[in-house]
Amino acid sequence: MEKPNIGFKYGLIAGLALVIAYLGLFYADPALLFRRMGMLAFAIMLVVMIGVGRMANKRLEGEELIFRELVRPIFTVFVVSMGVMIVFHYVFYNFFDSNMATLIKEWFMEEGKRQMELADKSPEYIAKEMEALQSGDYNYGLFKALQTYVLSLVFGFLMAASIAVGFMYVGMWKGAADGR
Repeated sequence: MEKPNIGFKYGLIAGLALVIAYLGLFYADPALLFRRMGMLAFAIMLVVMIGVGRMANKRLEGEELIFRELVRPIFTVFVVSMGVMIVFHYVFYNFFDSNMATLIKEWFMEEGKRQMELADKSPEYIAKEMEALQSGDYNYGLFKALQTYVLSLVFGFLMAASIAVGFMYVGMWKGAADGR
């Protein structure tokens, strides 16, 4: 009998946590959102994915560990939570805050210039790059949302596979110590 996938429930919880973090950072300071949301999202996802991996590992205790059975709930957390976040971001960006493209563009321009000055780039190089940033497309349409989601799944699977392999390695190590 197949066990239910616990990753869906925890993916929704992680997705809700990401939305709350996004809104908190956005209303605190949009520059803080652009600067820290990636790290915060990674930390939230990692904690939830490891937690689900631990639960899945315990549910499979006593059985032969199969990579697919361990990675499925972990990856499901990523798939669901990123889906929630992408849909939220698309709706927020396009229907609630029409100024978002301008905010992102301004932040990228300021941060880009700051980074290039720190890297001691020539004024000509900075001017050329700033022109490219100025003419960039900062809209977040349906295609860009789908593209972001699909590309994030590659990273999510690598995270999930790494966590699953870690649990399998620890499980094999514990099994060898127990004489199994």
